[in-house]
Amino acid sequence: MEKALIFKEWVKTRMVFFISLALAICVALYAVLMMKRLIELKGVDHLWLILLLKDNTFIDIIKYIPLVVGVALGVAQMAPEMAQKRLKLTLHLPYPQGRLISLMLLTGLVELLVIFVVQALIIAVFDAGILPVELVKRVMLTTLPWYFAGFTAYLFVTAVCLEGTWKRRIVLSLLAIAVLMIVMFFFGYAEIYEPLGTIVTVLIVAFVSAKTGVASDTKYRELKDRTKKEQCKAYRDGKVTVIDVDDVVVGDHVLLQSGDKIPADGVLVSGRLRVDNSALNGEAEECKKTAADEGFELADEITGDTFVDAHSLFRGAVVFDGEGILDVRKVGLKTMMGRMADEMQEDDIDSPLKVKLSKL
Repeated sequence: MEKALIFKEWVKTRMVFFISLALAICVALYAVLMMKRLIELKGVDHLWLILLLKDNTFIDIIKYIPLVVGVALGVAQMAPEMAQKRLKLTLHLPYPQGRLISLMLLTGLVELLVIFVVQALIIAVFDAGILPVELVKRVMLTTLPWYFAGFTAYLFVTAVCLEGTWKRRIVLSLLAIAVLMIVMFFFGYAEIYEPLGTIVTVLIVAFVSAKTGVASDTKYRELKDRTKKEQCKAYRDGKVTVIDVDDVVVGDHVLLQSGDKIPADGVLVSGRLRVDNSALNGEAEECKKTAADEGFELADEITGDTFVDAHSLFRGAVVFDGEGILDVRKVGLKTMMGRMADEMQEDDIDSPLKVKLSKL
């Protein structure tokens, strides 16, 4: 599986990889030729003098190449996954998601490393032939922030593509900018207030998002609590009373009329009904029910014939026509519908805030 995944990533990125490698090599050779030309015109001593006094390493031309290569490789790798939501299909492969994403990122990082190492070797080999070791180290240290920016750009692009919401993509973008500015500050290319301003912006966005999430969670719970529960008409104290289906108990007599949903398993003891059992057995044909004789017992083992017998009624069925009284024999999970629901039971749907906190 690992080899197949690596090959898939290679197929997506190989064109950009070779183009980027060729670009990096050409730019490095151009920088080398510039130094060689200067040596031919004014001598190697003049080159050393410029390096020492003017702090010019003659490789500024490659400054933005790693950044461009990192962005290009990230887009080449992740754009096909975003097209038509193919990333969801990729993440549903029979392979751990964490390892799958790590393998994707590792493939891209290795390709970037190869490009950067080849470019750095060209410069280092040439400089080693004309400069002392100390100056060679100085030149190569100058390139480190540029290559770091390339890796950062690649990881930023992949993170944005893997993230599902634009709000988080914006936060990731700001964090990437802040990290880059902090690194540039330590190398003397930026002021400290620039990354601090970006971090403050991220905190503000995070606070607003959290407040919105709490508000959404509160509204979700209020809506859930306001959801109307199913009700039925039962005889209590000699009167017909509307009660919640959850309050029906064994021995209750429930009045059933046309359009009512049967609230429990039991026996029809009065009246005539035509019911639809399709929610239980998938059969859309109406089933006629008549009042049972005294002593009729509801079967414990429910079969297909039990649904269509003359007297048994089951929770979830709908009364098409008629009026009658149900003698409740089973409620809750003991009903046929309850046993079916218990077998297929899933956890309650989490609120939006709980989903976000679980991810965090």
